[in-house]
Amino acid sequence: MPKKGDQPSSRRVDFYLALVIAVLLIGSLLSQEYFDIPYQVITALIAVFLLLKLFNIVKKQGTSFADYMTLVIILIFGILHAMFKHNLNATILSVMVVVFLYSVGMTPSVKHLTKTHNVSKFIANYVFFVILIIFLFAGAYMMNPSHFTLDDRPTQMTFQNSFYFSTMTFTTVGYGDIAPTRINRTLASFEAILALVLNIAFIGYILSSHKLSLGT
Repeated sequence: MPKKGDQPSSRRVDFYLALVIAVLLIGSLLSQEYFDIPYQVITALIAVFLLLKLFNIVKKQGTSFADYMTLVIILIFGILHAMFKHNLNATILSVMVVVFLYSVGMTPSVKHLTKTHNVSKFIANYVFFVILIIFLFAGAYMMNPSHFTLDDRPTQMTFQNSFYFSTMTFTTVGYGDIAPTRINRTLASFEAILALVLNIAFIGYILSSHKLSLGT
């Protein structure tokens, strides 16, 4: 018979459930071209997740202001998801992916990055942090999906193309096949500047860590 300690805790269930919901939300962003996910499945999982979070709060496993705010945001999102089904804006979906990951401690903060002394862990956390930023900007571009040109022709962006453009902008590759117009130019400029600052900080941290290791 399994021991009591072998049973997954409610927080462990929270973690896997949030991960599944995040993956399904990403899938729903891609569903128009690849696969279709019944919205009822995601809505039901969100309801279960909310109950688990509420249970943790009642049991005083997490009673911070951030926990309450996360619970309220997810509750509002669950209602919107049930109401709008597959018509929910891609920007909201992308933000909620990050919210679900944040709710179970999967989103590394800048403070967490600066306190990481292990170089391998720092690089892994930094890469994940960068992917989240690229993902959020991809969602932000979808607020105005028509403010782009593809091969010098006006186009209506899909989330896949938006994520591709965000990746090219952050990594400063810039193939030039997709170009922003109007407000998205401002967003792209901000993303490029943010990428420059973060990459300089990343290189500086690696060099300083290397010097410290040589000194010891």
